[in-house]
Amino acid sequence: MPVQCRHCENAPCAHACPVQAIRQEDGVVMIDEERCIGCTSCVLACPFGAIEVSPVYRAGHVITQPGLTHRANRTALPRTAASKCDLCAETENGQPACVEACPNHVLRLANGISDSPPEPRREVFFPRL
Repeated sequence: MPVQCRHCENAPCAHACPVQAIRQEDGVVMIDEERCIGCTSCVLACPFGAIEVSPVYRAGHVITQPGLTHRANRTALPRTAASKCDLCAETENGQPACVEACPNHVLRLANGISDSPPEPRREVFFPRL
């Protein structure tokens, strides 16, 4: 089961971030990867478990953290940053990829209380064999 960001109105993760790398823009909670220091405070603060901290990649290669090395062999350690669902903010069509890819069309992007309620569910009964 996917764990997705609920884009909280008063996001606890944003309040927990010591460098203000998490902000809310137009109802979407965004993480600025460049400002994130990978401290995991947001991971601990998120009540839904929707944030993860992982290595940062550029052009298919792991970026290393300047000044951070492995204690035993002095090799550079990867730079880490928090990431989570951003509702596919960089796409042009306005719909998240999960909504478009859902084969049964059960996912939808809710924009608040004014949204119309979803269609009633149809129940399917199977005879006993």
